[in-house]
Amino acid sequence: MSIDHRNRETTTSGRPLGAQQVVDPRTGMLTDYVILKERSKWVRSYRDTYKHRTCGAITMMSKVIAETFACDPQFYSHTFCIYCKGHYPLSEFTWVADGSVVGS
Repeated sequence: MSIDHRNRETTTSGRPLGAQQVVDPRTGMLTDYVILKERSKWVRSYRDTYKHRTCGAITMMSKVIAETFACDPQFYSHTFCIYCKGHYPLSEFTWVADGSVVGS
């Protein structure tokens, strides 16, 4: 199943692609993320909760980001840890549902 990676948008409507990313100082998260517009062509099951192997914290991602992961498990190179308040390589995280590495 082919995914059109050019067909992207941001989670904050109206924010242009390629604009400088802004970190929310309260949370450490970006204020918006790039996602695929067409997210109905899942190649993996929907999973939205993952564990950071470094600290053990469990983080739940938003529905649109989880759908983007389900369409293309390698769309992102990093993800956010709610405890460490930073973005880290996918290899540091496992899905709570089945223990597989996020992005695999």
